[in-house]
Amino acid sequence: MIEIKNLPEHILIEVFSNLSPKMIKSCCLVCKSWNEIIANTTELMDNYVLNLNKPYEVTKSAKEIERKHQSALVKDLSQDSLDDICRHNLKSLKISGTIRESLLVEALNNLPDLKDLDAENVEFVYDKSNTVNFMKVHTNLQQLKCDVGIVHIFGCSALKKLQLMTEEYVNYDKKTLIHFLQQQKELQELILIEINDDIFCSFEILQLKLSLKSLSYSKFEPILFYNNLIRFLRLQKDSLTSLELDICTNPKFGIDQLHEFSLKNLKNLRHLQLGFVSGEVHNNMLSFQELTPEKHTAKNIESLDFRSGYDLNEAKGFFKMLPNIKTLTFEAGNNYIIGISNDVELLQYISATHTKLEVLNLSAFMKHAFNDVFFPNLKEFSFINVDNEGNDDIQNFINYHLRTLEKITLPDARIITETVANEIMKCEKLKSFELSARKSSLSFLKLFRNISSKSPFTFTTIMDDIKEIFKFPDDKAIWDEKIESLSDEAQEFKLF
Repeated sequence: MIEIKNLPEHILIEVFSNLSPKMIKSCCLVCKSWNEIIANTTELMDNYVLNLNKPYEVTKSAKEIERKHQSALVKDLSQDSLDDICRHNLKSLKISGTIRESLLVEALNNLPDLKDLDAENVEFVYDKSNTVNFMKVHTNLQQLKCDVGIVHIFGCSALKKLQLMTEEYVNYDKKTLIHFLQQQKELQELILIEINDDIFCSFEILQLKLSLKSLSYSKFEPILFYNNLIRFLRLQKDSLTSLELDICTNPKFGIDQLHEFSLKNLKNLRHLQLGFVSGEVHNNMLSFQELTPEKHTAKNIESLDFRSGYDLNEAKGFFKMLPNIKTLTFEAGNNYIIGISNDVELLQYISATHTKLEVLNLSAFMKHAFNDVFFPNLKEFSFINVDNEGNDDIQNFINYHLRTLEKITLPDARIITETVANEIMKCEKLKSFELSARKSSLSFLKLFRNISSKSPFTFTTIMDDIKEIFKFPDDKAIWDEKIESLSDEAQEFKLF
């Protein structure tokens, strides 16, 4: 076993930063010096989360905790859990479940330093008679995720990031929302999900000058949408660097005009995401070929993301206009696959013309598109929703990029055969391997025990949507012991 003794403080902080909150808590109990280092390191404490998802058990133990948490996760906010979180000087709060509106207001009034509030998955019980204006006591909130129906309780004016969503049954006051947006003079990122398009018929909305850097729309209706959206974008054209559109509509209602406007007028745009969440196919990419480089200003786009609903059979002209792409993503939806009939030809074209590409994210539908495709500067490779049929293609692709790849992301350990794993281990600069599935097998553990000898090397896995990042142990006896305790039929191995 490796013994940590008399290491410099910055080295210890680096080690601690790769531990889970549970392990950080254990390290606090090792010695006084470790406890002080962790307590005084902001980046560590930001990840040290007070979890109140089990109110009775955690509330009972929380009173014994002397450390002040900066982050909290709360389900079904009650008076007891409210008392607990108010004991801490929280900067980040995520709440879910059923919550009384007046209780949330009380919590916010007692958290003056709160910077990040996530109330995305909350069902509110409204109690307007007890509602207190949040504006009078709070000026520091910078990030907010919530239902559009509760913006009336927030009087904050320093937001930098705002995400609003709504359900079909929720009614909201458009005037209240507009007034709220008018107060956000520092807003840089705006995300609107399932908000009815009639908001863009408002004269006040179309006059908002927010100087946004990032704008994201999802699931809109077609009526009067595109013309109004273009008018809104025109006010942001000098500041906008990221635009994401997932449109829930038939694409023939003005989408070409929207694309053309984006490419002609958003001169500072760096990231562009396009998609149709309804499953409709937009195959009129030929119109983009009329936009020669001299006629558009979006030459600096470095990140391009295609979602469901685009048929890219005629997309070469589109890619020709964007020569500086460094990150490229093709991601299909759960029930609909992007219509690419000749994906091999398209990917070969991109690899020949886009030598600056550093990050490539591909969906399963492109699993046979790797033959004779080489990107000379590729650093990161991600394959999404793959099945076992793509093993040989993945092996070939990794083999072509042994000298450049630094990060590989795969969705399932079961596709990693011995041959694929051997190719991964040959990557000269590989620093990170991400596995976005919960299940693995004994053969997977045996293969990646060898990869653990790479230094430095970070392995990331997603378990119940929580990423746990850790350094592989250098002592292979630990791996031998764990592997021997498993049978060949083992289907799940939890590393914490």
